[in-house]
Amino acid sequence: MKSFYIELKWAINFGIAFLIWMIIEKSSGLHDQRIAEYSIYTNVFILITIGIYFSALLDKKKSIYSGQMSQSQGFISGILLTLFIGMLTPFLLRISLAYISPHFFETMKTYMLNSKRMTLAQVNLYYTFRSFLLQTLFLNFSLGILSSALLSFALRNKNTPTYEK
Repeated sequence: MKSFYIELKWAINFGIAFLIWMIIEKSSGLHDQRIAEYSIYTNVFILITIGIYFSALLDKKKSIYSGQMSQSQGFISGILLTLFIGMLTPFLLRISLAYISPHFFETMKTYMLNSKRMTLAQVNLYYTFRSFLLQTLFLNFSLGILSSALLSFALRNKNTPTYEK
């Protein structure tokens, strides 16, 4: 378990950051009065996510690998972080949609219908907990794998063997 401690710690940090971000979105009106701007500003959290992955891999490199981390070690660490974040995602969404912004779906449905961006059938399919969970999981896994690959490459030590014996 000690070998997974850093990934678990940073997954929890991600969860806290996610909930804080949801509070910021809600309090700034992006879930109601300024919902037309939601799709623009919600993507800022991608930068925060990449920062969390960078910090996690750097922490792993310094704490576990004594500053000598190969690309494969970094990538595996990033994949573990992605899996832990994936396991937390249903709970984070449930908390966010039940307590932080309980009317998010209704508000978004109304906006999408009034702006004629979606039909009633599309809105009813798209804005459900299950659909939103699947979208979030897909985004988290895609971004996690991509971030893990790129950051493990950037943080690797060139003289560290790629594969351990």
